[in-house]
Amino acid sequence: MDNRNIVYTLEDDEELEKLADALSSKARRKILSMLNGKSYAIGELGSALDLAPSTMSFHIKILKDAGIIKIVPSPSKQGNEKNISFNMESVKIGLYKE
Repeated sequence: MDNRNIVYTLEDDEELEKLADALSSKARRKILSMLNGKSYAIGELGSALDLAPSTMSFHIKILKDAGIIKIVPSPSKQGNEKNISFNMESVKIGLYKE
C-alpha cells in the first residue's frame, strides 16, 4: 500500500464518478475486500472469486481507472503475471465546494 490519503470535494466530478462506478459493483467490492492488506495475482483472485479472466479484466480496469488499485507486472514461469494491490489507504469526500 502506498499510504496515500485521497480527499475529494463535490467539485471533483470526474473522480467521484469513477469512484462511485468502481464501488457500485458487488464483484468489485469483493475484490477490494480480498485485497485488504494483501496483494494477489489477477488469475489467483479471479479463481478465488470464480470469475472468468475477461470479467476480471473488466473489473480491474474500472478499479484502476478510479485509482483504487495498482497493477504491478510480475514475470513468472506462466508468462507475464500481474499482481494487484491497493493504491490508496483512504478516501475522504468532503460534502462542500472549495
